[in-house]
Amino acid sequence: MATVANEIEHIRAYLDLQLVMNDGDFDVEFQVDEDTADLKIIHFVLQPIVENAIKHGFTYPEAEETPRIVIASRRQEGILTLSVTDNGVGMTPVQAAKLLSAENGGTGVKNVNDRMRLYYGLPYGLAIDSAPGMGTTVTLTFPAEPADTAPKGLVESAAAGP
Repeated sequence: MATVANEIEHIRAYLDLQLVMNDGDFDVEFQVDEDTADLKIIHFVLQPIVENAIKHGFTYPEAEETPRIVIASRRQEGILTLSVTDNGVGMTPVQAAKLLSAENGGTGVKNVNDRMRLYYGLPYGLAIDSAPGMGTTVTLTFPAEPADTAPKGLVESAAAGP
C-alpha cells in the first residue's frame, strides 16, 4: 500500500527520466488535490498508465500541439479518482477494451485493473475514455480511505521489518 503522495512522488521520478530519454518532447501537468495526499491506494498503479500514454499516445510526429500528460487526483463523496489524460492519438472503444483484456499483447494496464478489482471489488478499477484523434483519459477509481485505516496487525508487521 502507498499514499497518493507516495504514488505521485514515484510518478514524478519516472516522468523526470522519461523527459530526459525523450528530449523533453512532451509536457506534464499535475492537478493533485491536497486533500487526497494521505489517502491509501495500492502501489504502482500510475506508472503503467503513464508509460502507455508516452509509448502509444504520442506516436505522430506531425502533431500540431505539444504532447501533454495531465495527472490529477480528486476526492468526492468517499471516492478517490486518479486520472491520466493525454492529448495523443486516442483509440477506438475496441482498442480500449483490448487494453483491459491484454489482447493487445501488453499486460500493464490489465494488471493494474485486475489488482484494483481484486483488492477493492466492483465498482472500483479503471475506465478508459478515448476517441481517435482526441486523446485518452484513464480514470482509476478507489474508495477514499485515509492511510491510517490499515488493520493494526499490518501496520505493526510493516514497522517490525523482516
